[in-house]
Amino acid sequence: MPSPNLNEVTDAIARLVELTVERLLGGTNVTVSTLPPEKAEEAGDTRLNVYLYHVAQDMDGGNDLVRGGPVGPVPVATRPLALKLYYVLTAHAMIDTVEDSSGQQTLMGWAMKALHDNPVIDDQLVIGPVQVFPRIGDQKVQIVLRPVTPEEAISFWATDQVRTARLSAYYEVSTLLLPPEEPSTTPGVTSQVMLSVLPRGRPTLRTTRSMVRFVLPTSLGGAGLAPARSPAVVALKAVADADTAMSVPGLSLGDGRDAAVLLRGESTSGLGLAGDAVVLLAADNPGWGIVVTDNEVRFSVRPSAQASSPAGVQPVDILPGSHTVAVRRSVETRSESGLSGSVDVESNRQPFAIAPYVVTVALDVNDHVVVTVDAAYDATATEAAPQLSIAGDVYRLVAAFAGTAADAGSFLVLDDHTYEAVPLFDPTLTGRTYPVRVSVNGVDSQPLWLEVA
Repeated sequence: MPSPNLNEVTDAIARLVELTVERLLGGTNVTVSTLPPEKAEEAGDTRLNVYLYHVAQDMDGGNDLVRGGPVGPVPVATRPLALKLYYVLTAHAMIDTVEDSSGQQTLMGWAMKALHDNPVIDDQLVIGPVQVFPRIGDQKVQIVLRPVTPEEAISFWATDQVRTARLSAYYEVSTLLLPPEEPSTTPGVTSQVMLSVLPRGRPTLRTTRSMVRFVLPTSLGGAGLAPARSPAVVALKAVADADTAMSVPGLSLGDGRDAAVLLRGESTSGLGLAGDAVVLLAADNPGWGIVVTDNEVRFSVRPSAQASSPAGVQPVDILPGSHTVAVRRSVETRSESGLSGSVDVESNRQPFAIAPYVVTVALDVNDHVVVTVDAAYDATATEAAPQLSIAGDVYRLVAAFAGTAADAGSFLVLDDHTYEAVPLFDPTLTGRTYPVRVSVNGVDSQPLWLEVA
């Protein structure tokens, strides 16, 4: 583990550039400094310069929050600090105190190639007989050329009013872990061990399954099809039928007496529910037809649900979009001394989607395309983000039509169950069939076609 001295990283990068460029130039000596760029210029000799100009915490692993207070049980000082380091690479070549722009550009090209060819520094990186970063331990840091625009580069040098922006390249080095403090305490001795004895193991879900029913257009035979889908995509309809049903095979799900179905996703976020989960009990949601057996869960998605919570039952509107399903059940646990109890255990989550259901698509008297969706959800709701494409053309959503030719290729939400579109195709041509795709919150409806007789 390296020390908190950031200069060790800077020296390693400078060493990497120096050794690699010298090798690429056939042994020509090249000095690489780590000074502020203006100080490197003042030195006057031919050199490359690597300068650390910014440091930030690497938040990809989440906030570095204290757990249990600043001193325990997990004080923040005993956790490594993840950092990103930002460097600027510049070339400074002079001939008799006059800038050598040709030499600067040559050096810059070789230096950028050196960092491109060695994007990772670890304890195995050796150039010639020299180990580039001997104190890095078991870490690895990655060097990435940042996509800085010319305007951003100019603003970097904006404080220098006496000359133009310098030829430079900007790099991000991540992730450096600064070493944590050694813990000052050790965990106490556990007096009871709960063995969590499960008769059949932890509840586990394998996948989600459903089917989608649709009818081919007359030009393709007009047959009705019902292919299976996994992960499941179920339709949001006012009436429960085969389009709204889904099954979830699994293991150790119990007999249903102590089980609850948990939904998360488009319908559940932002409602203030614990874990953003809608907890569905069969007794509170008879319309869902929830059946839990030891190896399968079956239910039918309905437009609304009653979510169980410690404060009581909360109504929830179900929206089209991406969701996950899990099962929570009570399992028996037993300690080494024979004490028994029960805990709630949640299964893994499996994805599924809830799709809008299109009832009809047709041309009206104005030769506009009218798409009617099932009344199971409110198409005017702000939470419902619709998309429409016809014959492969994506239509734009507008608040109102202008009544001009510019309306072609646009659509609007007419009311709580209707979309209206001004077609890009010629609606007066008969005997034509156009595929239609309606999507709400990123989930497509069943396949359908507009047939112009």
